[in-house]
Amino acid sequence: RFATLTADAITHTGDLEADLVRLTSAYHAALEGFGPVARSVLTEVPFDEEVAVALEGLRAVIEAIGGLLRTYQAEGLLAEEPLETQIPALLGPIVMPIVTGGYALVPSLGEAPFDAARHVDRFLHGHAKTD
Repeated sequence: RFATLTADAITHTGDLEADLVRLTSAYHAALEGFGPVARSVLTEVPFDEEVAVALEGLRAVIEAIGGLLRTYQAEGLLAEEPLETQIPALLGPIVMPIVTGGYALVPSLGEAPFDAARHVDRFLHGHAKTD
């Protein structure tokens, strides 16, 4: 799943907002495609060396996302900040409902569909380069 995400969704076109909407839509769809297994994979697998290989595809995706964000930083469209904080700022709101959902750690007011354009807009207002 994540291997196709890299080729299809993580592409620099020069349109930062469109690129991030496409990326976050595909990332969300990939995680949803895993279903409840995503929670286990994201929370347990990194600590088990024998099955950590299952995350190689995800690691490649994160590296590609980092490359895309670095490119937009270099072009002056994103604020320069460490990828260690910028990637979680972009992907964290997508991942956390999946990780916390089954544990009812975050109260839900119902199933709101993921809106990639709204998510990216909120991300960019906090991370867009300002002069």
